[in-house]
Amino acid sequence: MKEFGNLVIEDTINDETHNTSMRFTNNVNNGSFKLEENYAGEKLVPVGMIDSDNLMLFVSESGRVYISVGKLGENGKEAWENLINKGEVTRWW
Repeated sequence: MKEFGNLVIEDTINDETHNTSMRFTNNVNNGSFKLEENYAGEKLVPVGMIDSDNLMLFVSESGRVYISVGKLGENGKEAWENLINKGEVTRWW
């Protein structure tokens, strides 16, 4: 311990809030993703919410990234570039 000097160990309680899993579970159980899966033509997995929880973020079996209103990108890199640069989203309709 001499080599590190006087260590100050802070033992605090970290309050973690996991507020999306119940929403995802409830939506999956109620079949709320059926419409998005029909448009995408493949199974989707919800992975998060963006835009102040207004848009759900999905990843498909093939790796494409979708949001509630359409396709965000062919892969994760393209999706992030579209989000950051306010790129185009291919709408469902």
